[in-house]
Amino acid sequence: MDTKWLTEDERAAWVRLVAVVELLPGMLDTQLTYGLRPHTLRVLRTRNAV
Repeated sequence: MDTKWLTEDERAAWVRLVAVVELLPGMLDTQLTYGLRPHTLRVLRTRNAV
């Protein structure tokens, strides 16, 4: 018996979700770092890396 794990609509929804999850961190980083002084940006990135 051949059954599909996801319907075509479900698969398309997952593909869109994965795209958002992949793109969002970089987009947020760009938005948050725009206009910050280099020292402030370095401190924020260092604290998040721990």
